Amino acid sequence: ALKYNPTSYELYYNMGMVYTMLNDFQNAKINNYAVNMKKVEEKYMQDIAYINKKYNALQEKYKNAGNVECLGMMNMIDENQRRFLNEREK
Repeated sequence: ALKYNPTSYELYYNMGMVYTMLNDFQNAKINNYAVNMKKVEEKYMQDIAYINKKYNALQEKYKNAGNVECLGMMNMIDENQRRFLNEREK
């Protein structure tokens, strides 16, 4: 069994220091997680904006072409974009 002096000032001081350090460590982990999530969300939004920009440029390029092959290409791009977005969601 552990023996201690319940009237010892050092015991309570050290317990307080340990509690404070653990609390600070937990808060730092939470803050770090929040910062990392924000960075990931910003990168995700940049990726989505880039995909939409490229998609809109292709759509504009082939809008009036009237070519069946171009329509097939647009469907393939739609499918690739959906697949990319679904993989990013996982």
